[in-house]
Amino acid sequence: MKRTKTILLFVLCSVGLLSAQNASLQRDDTVAVIGSVPVRAIELRQRLELMPWPGKERASRNDSIRIRALHGLIAERLLSYEAARLGLVEDEVTQRMKRGLENLLLRDELYRREVTEKSRPTKAQILAGLERIARQLEVLTIAVPDERRADVVASSLGRVRTLDSLLQVAPAGSIVSVDTITVNFGGLEPQFEDAAYSLKRGGPPVKLNSRALGWVVIRLAGSGTNPASARMTLTDRRHRVESVIQSRNEALRAEEFYYGFLSGKTVEADSALFSRLAWEILALWEEDTTVAMHNNAYVVGSGMVDGLATRMADVAERPYVRLDDGPFAVADVLEMLRYRSVRSPLRAFDPLANALNETLKEVVAGEMLAREARRQKLQYAPRVEHDMQMWSSYWAGRALFYAIRDSVTVTDSDVDEFLREHASVFGAMYEVNVQEILVSDVAAAESVLDELKAGAPFAEVARARTLRDEWRARGGESGFFVVSERPELGFRALQGGVGTIQGPIRSAEGLSIVRLLAVRTKGERVASIDTLKANVRSRLLAEKRQQRVNEYLVEQAKRYQVRFFYDTLQQIPITDFNMFTRRNIGFGGTMIAVPMLLQQWEWVNEYENQTPALP
Repeated sequence: MKRTKTILLFVLCSVGLLSAQNASLQRDDTVAVIGSVPVRAIELRQRLELMPWPGKERASRNDSIRIRALHGLIAERLLSYEAARLGLVEDEVTQRMKRGLENLLLRDELYRREVTEKSRPTKAQILAGLERIARQLEVLTIAVPDERRADVVASSLGRVRTLDSLLQVAPAGSIVSVDTITVNFGGLEPQFEDAAYSLKRGGPPVKLNSRALGWVVIRLAGSGTNPASARMTLTDRRHRVESVIQSRNEALRAEEFYYGFLSGKTVEADSALFSRLAWEILALWEEDTTVAMHNNAYVVGSGMVDGLATRMADVAERPYVRLDDGPFAVADVLEMLRYRSVRSPLRAFDPLANALNETLKEVVAGEMLAREARRQKLQYAPRVEHDMQMWSSYWAGRALFYAIRDSVTVTDSDVDEFLREHASVFGAMYEVNVQEILVSDVAAAESVLDELKAGAPFAEVARARTLRDEWRARGGESGFFVVSERPELGFRALQGGVGTIQGPIRSAEGLSIVRLLAVRTKGERVASIDTLKANVRSRLLAEKRQQRVNEYLVEQAKRYQVRFFYDTLQQIPITDFNMFTRRNIGFGGTMIAVPMLLQQWEWVNEYENQTPALP
């Protein structure tokens, strides 16, 4: 239940660095304007620092990194504005994702208000913490089986001076282990630390039931200056004390609020739907055990949610549980599994069911907390609105981006034209042997095709009608030639398999009807013609898609009169490492800290070349 700041999966120390450097950015640090809407430096920096960005690890390119990242952010905004202007309707999957995200953010905001803000360290706690952080203790710690023997050992330890004497007088079986533990402020659980710092030199021992160690009896063995604290400045020492106390206060407050809120509330899950979900998970694990296995456990991660949703589409709208203010549907339960992790030691029903049951109880409790937050109107809290706007813009922008991109197609004619234009490169790798009938006009070509369809032998028709004298005697057969020598004939002949008739093919010499007899490659590593065409198609498709997206973004940038402030942009500090950041959510769960920036920056060159400089 403890809520923390963002967790860096790659570079853990960056959170403090990012926060400290953001403090130098003012709210009016505008790096671009879209119409009359400013884009702030801090908005860009969050997106650039908390998620990976290509080339960021190369410090020498920091200026271009900032510029490209800004262009990507503006592209996302332009696309999201245009999606709203066009009234694009969100699909059901996106709507459910937005509801799930809002519930997550609502729960987090409830945590902030009910836990974080009510857990601020008091002056007395800070003073006590400052006193503790300066001292380092050595504590004799004797583990015992239970409270009764803790009383016996504590009483015996109070009468003797040495450990050897204690071991002689203590009843058999009363001592499990003996150790000396170094205690510093904030290093151990609060219960043990409180007891340790209450000890006096030469004073009586203390018994306690530690969460980590069980029943123990402790006595002060030594005390001195904490070397780590001695190296801190007074300000850093105070920050450390406040951070530890805040964290501990939050843990207590969160537990009190969580169980207090849920106290007296009972809900009953649909056992049939629960069993169905467990079996569907097992089925997905069976399909790909390598994906399911992680750190010696089988895991239900966010990547499995879509597969589960597809398998359980027939029961998606059925209530998994019925709450006081409405049902909690199966599809919504699955959506919230994106932010939780289910781990089972075995790929079997019983251990999975146990783990899944615990997670789903947390999911249902989280839904109840989110509904409470909505009743408190926390959906209008600035933090929730800001995060929802950021993610909604990201989703809308990407949806329109893919719609634009996927509207582009590449035809066979496009591929052929590209190959002919680059015949000197690609045609040199292939040799073909063809039969050809060269004629002068369309009418003659149609007549030849009619004869061939009627069953006339290709060679006889070629001898009678072809205009290419040098191949006539061989029934129109060319013999092997390099495709780059006659790209119109060669590439067109390669479109079909051996024996396939192609045409009419227009060239400077007339119209050709051609049949492929044989093909061979010049070199062992030359790709087949089908592979070449597939590669060319992929290349053309990528280029045409990028061109279409660029044209669209330039059009929208003109519509919204985008302006960039590169002087301000250069002042933004950025680190030279990439990281993937996750954010812990109050009352449990994690999510990606911020969306990844859209990697679209090529459009800006064309836009700035077309846009006159403003005075």
